[in-house]
Amino acid sequence: MKKLFIIATMLAAAIAASAALSNKKVANANKKSIDEMLSYALTLQGPTTLNAGQFYAELYQQVGVDIPVSTDLQASSGKKIKKENKLEKGDIVFFNAGDGKNKENIATSAIVYKVNEKPTFNYDLIYVTNDNQVKISNSNEPGFKGSFIRGSHFVSDKELQKAQKAYATLVEKAKKQDEKVKNLEEKAKKAQSKAEEKDSKMKSAQNAVADAEKALESAAKEVNTNSEDIQNTSNNQSAKVAEKKTKQLQKSLQQKIKAEEKLTKAKDKEISATKDANNAKQDFEKIKNELKAEKSKAEDLHKALDAD
Repeated sequence: MKKLFIIATMLAAAIAASAALSNKKVANANKKSIDEMLSYALTLQGPTTLNAGQFYAELYQQVGVDIPVSTDLQASSGKKIKKENKLEKGDIVFFNAGDGKNKENIATSAIVYKVNEKPTFNYDLIYVTNDNQVKISNSNEPGFKGSFIRGSHFVSDKELQKAQKAYATLVEKAKKQDEKVKNLEEKAKKAQSKAEEKDSKMKSAQNAVADAEKALESAAKEVNTNSEDIQNTSNNQSAKVAEKKTKQLQKSLQQKIKAEEKLTKAKDKEISATKDANNAKQDFEKIKNELKAEKSKAEDLHKALDAD
């Protein structure tokens, strides 16, 4: 059980020690390449408050890359480089004391800032002394020559460029999505206004039908009244009176016919207005749903930008 705990602890430490590459950090970093990082390092020659591990970690922060701050963790993380001639700019190199004893014990570490292929393979170094001085040297100098243990490679310019491009692409996608949402919001606003307008027209048409129905009901009553009045006309009444009542009936019948025609037209308008109102409402709902979906996509993109 104890062995399992130790293995789990070592595994967790190894995972924690790995270089963390965040597209957002890389894209927003002060330096955009390994060369820029190393040029910055050369300006820091002289006294420093940092030890070697802290100094290299601070350098990598300049390109937006998180690496461990301790020398031991730096040596056990990143991509292991076992052959000295495989080192690249920006790699951290670990050296032993050069006394032939304890060859795996790290005595010094440095960061490669220039690789020289001629006349024989060698490389220029930036390192921090035990008394906290940032200095430059070469792998052929005493203290480094013949003392190579291994190197750690954390990131390449290609990886930095890939991260920068990926973040820029994500930013552009979010920008376009925000624009799409903005356009849909404007479209939804117009659709809502149109739906409200069509709904108002539908209600006016419904009111017109109600008014026409009342007018028809009133005209029908007038016809009935005049019909009953004629039926109740006695033989004693003059022909003139009878003629007058007949004319009144004919007039009320014409009014009823007009009321029926008006009601028919009002109902036709109501049907058309109701159809328009329903279509406008459906269009508005469709745009609202589309807007909701696109807003969700925009939120996801911004979350990705924040979390990246």
